[in-house]
Amino acid sequence: GMAEVSLTMQNDRGDVPAAFRDHAEIKVTRRLYRDGDSEYELNGSKVRLRDVQELFLGTGVGSREAYSIIEQGRIGFIVSARPEERRLIIEEAAGITRYKYQRKAAERRLEKTRENLLRVADVLGEVGRQIGSLERQAKRAAKWKELTQRRRSLEVTTAVERYEKVATALAELRKRFSGLRELYENAAVEHHVRDAKLLEGRSRLASQERELSEATESGGAATEPAWICRAGAGRTWRAGGAGGGAAAGADWGR
Repeated sequence: GMAEVSLTMQNDRGDVPAAFRDHAEIKVTRRLYRDGDSEYELNGSKVRLRDVQELFLGTGVGSREAYSIIEQGRIGFIVSARPEERRLIIEEAAGITRYKYQRKAAERRLEKTRENLLRVADVLGEVGRQIGSLERQAKRAAKWKELTQRRRSLEVTTAVERYEKVATALAELRKRFSGLRELYENAAVEHHVRDAKLLEGRSRLASQERELSEATESGGAATEPAWICRAGAGRTWRAGGAGGGAAAGADWGR
């Protein structure tokens, strides 16, 4: 729930803030809710309580010391009031209350601005310290970047040198391997040739041994002269005739 009250005033003289001078009527509305919250409106537009107070400043309406509306017994209070209280009434009648209010508001804003400046100074000091720390960090980062680039450059140079050395050594090894392979192939060919000759010699030897064996069997009764048969590979066989007597036999030599 809520309660609402509105006050409509004629704006005949136009001695109101500039925003309302063109309005023939000024309607002030306050809406109070059950939870204690309030809303204020001027001519249907939501405003602050301060705007309502500024509207009535200098008019004698809206302050406890106002003189525009005086209740019964209030005149005696004014007559018997203290000088400070009568001064407020006179200032209200003179229309300077609004300016005093504005001055106080300006002073409050100035004081708030001073406090803000102090906080800004504190923040600037803290930021200054942080800037110094960040500058040192930036220098260290730049140094680290420079050293990292140098390290990478050295690594690349070292890798190129190692590659060139390995490539040179590999080319030398390939050259040596090619020479050794050529020697191996020549040796293999020579080995095959020698094997072929050895096989041929063995075949000839076997053939001559067979011939020798046949000659030995058929020549037991033969006489002089003795004959000599060479059986390859430097071997010599000599046979004697029957007249040789005990000297008849065989002699192998190398």
